[in-house]
Amino acid sequence: MDRRSFLAVIGVLLVTMLVYLPALDVGYVYEDEVWQSRLSLTQAGQGRPLTVWSQRLTEDRPVLAHAVSICVHLVNGVLVMAVAATAMPVTVAIASGTVFLWHPLNVEAATYLNGRSDLLVTMGLLLTLMGSLRSWWLVMVAGL
Repeated sequence: MDRRSFLAVIGVLLVTMLVYLPALDVGYVYEDEVWQSRLSLTQAGQGRPLTVWSQRLTEDRPVLAHAVSICVHLVNGVLVMAVAATAMPVTVAIASGTVFLWHPLNVEAATYLNGRSDLLVTMGLLLTLMGSLRSWWLVMVAGL
């Protein structure tokens, strides 16, 4: 990746962070509170231990909880660019990552706590795909 492409990726990530910055001041909304109450039940969260663990680490701090979700979303955008770069020119890969990061369908996953599981599943799938495309078996196993 040349310097211009690297700066473009950094610019896209900075704009994405600025767009999602207001979510840090919101606190927990109704959907987050309902989701948290379900996680406190004994049967809830089975099958999603990483989601429950990451939520419990940030339980009392809504700003940190939203910041973690936004950071995972940013990592997913970089992974989309990296996966796309294996099959397309760098400019197309950056454009696809930008569409992924800025698409309105991803707003709920990046700003609500109940969307954290979507973000983590997406990260696992993208890591698995990137590991298999580049024969990085350790990355593929980590994604799985």
